[in-house]
Amino acid sequence: LRKSRRQAAIGSQLVETLQLISNALRSGFAFTQAVEMAAKQLTPPIQDELHYFLRDNALGARTDDALRAMVERSGSVDMEMMVTTIIVQRTTGGNLSEILDNVAETIRERERLQGEIRALTAQQRLTGLILSLYPIVLGLLFFAISPSLMKVLWEEEAGRVLLVVAGTLQILGALSI
Repeated sequence: LRKSRRQAAIGSQLVETLQLISNALRSGFAFTQAVEMAAKQLTPPIQDELHYFLRDNALGARTDDALRAMVERSGSVDMEMMVTTIIVQRTTGGNLSEILDNVAETIRERERLQGEIRALTAQQRLTGLILSLYPIVLGLLFFAISPSLMKVLWEEEAGRVLLVVAGTLQILGALSI
């Protein structure tokens, strides 16, 4: 849970990071200087990742290796896309600030589409949750009304088999919904 929250936080800060680095590159700064400027203006967790990158680079690691280490630490797909773009640009050449702007636009568009998908599927996800909880609530209600009838389910062999089958089908149904 903490890892996924951290990855989401990094993903939400990545567009701003790319814009800051791109603007610094346009102003004439070198790549590592641009990253350093961006790190000063951002907040954790992406600030921490940029500081680790700068530290690795200052200690003698190749820039490409320090960037790859940043991807491994963050676990972010968007970060991987950014680093791959930077590494390819460093190999082939081109305008890095323009390329980073394109990557930022791609990430921004992907986030917008994911938000639309979440909005369009919200009703179906709520329905799936209700349908998944309905049998459990109904079983508890029946147990409250008539515990002697419900005890048959865990006291008899056939009842236990039925509970296992029902539980398995309920899990499969919840996963398919």
